[in-house]
Amino acid sequence: MLVDGLRLLEAYFSDFSKIPNFLSAYGADKLPTAEQMRKWKTRGVPGNWLVDIMACLEIEYGKPVSLAPFMRG
Repeated sequence: MLVDGLRLLEAYFSDFSKIPNFLSAYGADKLPTAEQMRKWKTRGVPGNWLVDIMACLEIEYGKPVSLAPFMRG
């Protein structure tokens, strides 16, 4: 089974351009570029970015992000 990272991000971000500021607010020192995020929509979200974003979402919401709704395969 795989996690559909694109669906997960779409559930939490109405606009992907908000992701760099979101990560920065939680102290991330490496931020995705607009070009990288554009590629996510066709190639999928790389695991390293997905983990970083999910960790920040956990801090934001005070609980882990459930992967079950985003599982496929």
